[in-house]
Amino acid sequence: MQLEVTLCFDAKDSGNVFDWLRFGYSGYVLGDYLDVHEQINGVRAGELERSAEALALSKMFSGAIPFEETPTPFPEFDEQALRAFCRSEYANDADSMREAIQAAHEFYLCGLARLSEAHVVAFLIQ
Repeated sequence: MQLEVTLCFDAKDSGNVFDWLRFGYSGYVLGDYLDVHEQINGVRAGELERSAEALALSKMFSGAIPFEETPTPFPEFDEQALRAFCRSEYANDADSMREAIQAAHEFYLCGLARLSEAHVVAFLIQ
């Protein structure tokens, strides 16, 4: 299992406030979560994984999803739509992926709650 973290740092004086949080699922789920939101809720957040900042951070980490501004809030998933999506995309792993995606929702909310004018948040995958 890979270690996933939220990294917060002070943007005004370049550093020294780091807060690492563990996510108990594969790092792929953090990206899948954004894809599921785009498919089910129409929230376009997948481009965050392809931003210049994400690509730079990905040279040091396996993956990165940085947030400098508060995004459109990620809505709760409609349970039936999420179940249907997971059955379609993940077949035999549908139940475990639904659980992981719901855990990613809580993880994102927790991390993004720390976003402010003084702090940026990046979800990093090692």
